[in-house]
Order: sequence, then C-alpha cells, then structure tokens
Amino acid sequence: MDAFAAGAQDSSGAVRDLAEFKTAPGMGDGVAGDVDAGSARRGASHEESLASTDFSGLNQAEHAYDIEKLMRRFAKRLKQLHLRREAASHHGRRLDLQATIRQSVSCGGTPIRLAWKAQRRARPRLVLLVDVSRSMSLYSFFYMRLARALCGELADVYCFIFHTRITDVGAALSDPDPWRSQQRLHLLANGWAGGTRIGECLRDFNRDHGARLVHSRTGVVVVSDGYDTGEPALLAESLATLRRRSRCLVWLNPLLNQQGFAPESRGMKAAMPHIDLLAPGADLASVERILPQILATLR
Repeated sequence: MDAFAAGAQDSSGAVRDLAEFKTAPGMGDGVAGDVDAGSARRGASHEESLASTDFSGLNQAEHAYDIEKLMRRFAKRLKQLHLRREAASHHGRRLDLQATIRQSVSCGGTPIRLAWKAQRRARPRLVLLVDVSRSMSLYSFFYMRLARALCGELADVYCFIFHTRITDVGAALSDPDPWRSQQRLHLLANGWAGGTRIGECLRDFNRDHGARLVHSRTGVVVVSDGYDTGEPALLAESLATLRRRSRCLVWLNPLLNQQGFAPESRGMKAAMPHIDLLAPGADLASVERILPQILATLR
C-alpha cells in the first residue's frame, strides 16, 4: 500500500501530538504563571523523549508508568476512528437495486417500493500478533503494555503472543487488575523468551482463529524481528492465507531503524511478498505514526 509507505516517512507532528498536555493556566501573579508554563514545557519535553526512545532503553520502573500513560492516551485517540459501511435503510441517498428487485417479486415485478442504502459506522478490527521470543525480549514487554491499553479502550481488538506456539492473551490483557493481568500472562506465556517458529504459529492461528477473527475490515499487525527457526516456506504460506482474509497486513520490526540492519533474515525474506507494509516499531512515536494509518485504510 503506497499510502502506508508514504505515511511511514512522514513524521511531522507525530511526537508533538503525542506529547500534548492539558494544563491549566497559571493563577495569581506572573511568577506563578511562568512556573506553570515551565513545568508544562518540561513535562512535554519528557513525554517527547519517552515517545522517541527505543523501547530497549526503557527499563526503569518510572519509565513503565510514564509509557503506559502515553499508550492509554494514544489508544483513546484511536477510539475515535471508525469505518464507514453501507447498511439497508428506509431512507438514503443511494438506491439498492438488488433489494428493490427482490421486493418487486411479490408485486409482479413492479418496483412499488424502493430500497435504499445509507451510511452506517462500524469500528475496524485490529488483530495483534506479538513475538515474545528471546530475541524480542527487550521489546515484547512494552508491546504487551500497548496491547493492554488498546484492549482497554477499543472493543474490537484481539491480541496473541507467539514464540514456539501461539496463545490468545486478550482475556488476560482485559483484566482490570494490572497485577492479576500480569500473573495471568505469566501463566499463559510458557516459553516466553525462548525460540521462535513464526510460520508454525501463524499456521495455527489461521487454523484455530483466522476464520472467526479475520475478515475484510481487519487490520493484522505482526510484531517481530523476523528471526525464525522454522521453515520459510511455511511462513510464506501462512502469511499468504492471512493476507487473503484481511484488509491489510502490516509487519512492525523494532530493528528496522538500527544502523546497518537490513531485513535479510530467512523469515523476513519469506514475509516480504505478502505484507502491505514493513515499518519500524522500536519506539512509541513509530507506532503512533503507523496504527492510525492502518485504521484509516480500513475505511
């Protein structure tokens, strides 16, 4: 999708939007106002720094708290995006010719009643498939936080983790108790930070969940560095099946912006012909640029 590729290069305003604060104006004399303004600027600068910092460098407890606030705000913005679709209506601007013909059968073929199409709004669906293998351990923790934020704000988001097998973690992420959610994830993620068999995991996803979850208004996002110990042919076949079912298929690779890195592993070479966009995903600003484009493309 050329629009994706162009949008991935356009970073104007992404971090600035992400760092917006709603601060009250200073009260009292001018000094207090200056202090408030200075605090707001420092806060915005801090959030801009977090948004553009590689996830692998955010390993302090206060980072996790701040990054989750950013992710929650990001998820709330995505909540405003909808998908326009047509639905049957008694009134509308477009004539539904097929429905009109069907209704005319009972009247001897005379179209006494006209059927119309009207616009309705339906939310797009997002399916996240997150690699939690050893090579992704510096990034998977933050993607789980992002997935939790999305599941908390959006109704039609589904999240799976994979390594040597694939696991549905949607219920665990949606648990309102963050500590219990973390414990449930640990119980589910047996094999976390182990090896990776991407092709087998995607094959199992297609077999067990694909027909139920993926359809023409679904955006599928695979988060992985592409280091696969399985067969490239199986990965290619599984991605081809997933792409046929979905509206768009995006692959976020956290290593993509690293100097000297090229997507030349066997897994990435097998994946490239079947994905609509390969994009970086090492920091929140990169994710902030891509996910709204995915949802907008589902319109």
